[in-house]
Amino acid sequence: MRRFLCILCCCLLLAVLPPTAWAAGLTASVSAEPVTLNGVKVDNRQAKYPLLVYRDITYFPMTYHLCRFLGVSSGWDGTTLSIDRTGETAEYTAETSAARQKGSVAVSRVTYSVVINGTEFDSKSAKWPLLNYRDVTYFPLTWALAVEELGWDYQWDAKNGLRIDSTAESGGPPMGDGEIMNSATRGFAPSVWGLDPGELTVELWNDWTVDGIKEAIRKGMADYVAAQGQEAYFLDGGPSAIRLSYNVQFPAQAQSGTELQVPFTAVFSGHPVTLPSGNTFTPTGETSELTATVRLCGQGELSVDSGYQAGQAMYQRLKACTETGEISVQANTTFDGLKLIQAAVGRKLDAAGLSDQYNIRAVSLGTYTSILGAGKTETVDFTIDFVSKSDSAPANDVRISGQAVFRAQS
Repeated sequence: MRRFLCILCCCLLLAVLPPTAWAAGLTASVSAEPVTLNGVKVDNRQAKYPLLVYRDITYFPMTYHLCRFLGVSSGWDGTTLSIDRTGETAEYTAETSAARQKGSVAVSRVTYSVVINGTEFDSKSAKWPLLNYRDVTYFPLTWALAVEELGWDYQWDAKNGLRIDSTAESGGPPMGDGEIMNSATRGFAPSVWGLDPGELTVELWNDWTVDGIKEAIRKGMADYVAAQGQEAYFLDGGPSAIRLSYNVQFPAQAQSGTELQVPFTAVFSGHPVTLPSGNTFTPTGETSELTATVRLCGQGELSVDSGYQAGQAMYQRLKACTETGEISVQANTTFDGLKLIQAAVGRKLDAAGLSDQYNIRAVSLGTYTSILGAGKTETVDFTIDFVSKSDSAPANDVRISGQAVFRAQS
């Protein structure tokens, strides 16, 4: 308690100085993408409190100076952190670190009370909880928190990185349709990504087809969301679509009582957003791959249509393209694992004659060490999204997970 009273009195350097949460074992990574706040470019790796990435979403440090620069007030009374939207911005004050930060850092879940615009945030049950790093509270940049609660506009693109604007006059010209569509999707998708009912078991009566399986799982996911409460995930109901993985194994014989283990992803639609053009855009988000137990009931015949069978065959061909083997890197030199994996898979697509049918839409990687000593290896998990380039492709979208091994050569 003495420690916190001393810190609180130190010229209010930070308003966000709550006690450290003790949940251990969590890690986040320092965001490597460019960051622009109200038109000011920030060197995130030199920042004392850098933006972090946790479970594929960017987390923002709610420091005293950054809050006020972005039109937000913050206060700590010893037990509760209060965050309120004011709309009044102060001058930018840089807080830098002597050493550049990169890679993974240890973080913890917030266990103290946090009140946002007068309402306590339920971080304990949130899919993207508030985090604590270096005694500073970090907010996930979801649409609900960043846009609806704090009033920020934000957008992202591969070239310019992340841009956050707290006033209509700052940060350059107003965002266009494409930029707002990007922000809306980027804000909504994380509320869906972690949606996981755990063990999902559904019954399929009579219609033992691929479409019947999809509908049974859709209803099961809709029931799960309804039981959680819409406010928990900012959703308006059940999923708009179910996508079955092409690696589903169907038995040669099936009867009532047979249980199928079916990998799937569920697609959800968010709240419509009005664009500057006057049109509306509905962002969508997709869960990570889940598995449902589908119990066949009643009378039916298990049948798989020819289109799905063609998709399964293509899945195996694309999966072979993701088997990269060892990838050589220069010892003691920083390497970009994402680009190396994408290039290796691209070469295999060309060799397999599939580059005229599929593009690599996205590659995501797990945490890895980007500098290796001679002879050292690093194994990294990755996921690749393939998207079809023509109507003749037997599968529209395919997501495949794999592993790559980097080996440093002297």
